[in-house]
Amino acid sequence: MIPVSEPNLSKEELKNVIDCVKSNWISSSGKYLTEFEDKFARYHDVNHAVALSNGTAALEVALHAIGIKEGDEVIIPSFTIISVALAVIRVGAIPRFADVDKDTWNIDPEYINELITTKTNYM
Repeated sequence: MIPVSEPNLSKEELKNVIDCVKSNWISSSGKYLTEFEDKFARYHDVNHAVALSNGTAALEVALHAIGIKEGDEVIIPSFTIISVALAVIRVGAIPRFADVDKDTWNIDPEYINELITTKTNYM
């Protein structure tokens, strides 16, 4: 099997992981999460930061934050992970798939204009 990633923890990081697990706060709260959110917010010079459980949840929150609502169309790359489309669907919007550039794998700007409709919410 080829691992996607392997943990690489220093002694201090391992100590913190063990402490976190022993505290029984390993997901939704606890001193490590609060400390991370506070430091992240300060680093980015904002008042608040919220850590989420995964990238799909983060995409969904981001869509809400920029005002995507039910019935809106959101243009996404055709070459992506399913989480991108699922986040769009979970907020009630409709994913519209744009072809990607074969060299960069990013959305090809040539295809965006033909996908924009009156339901496309962009800012």
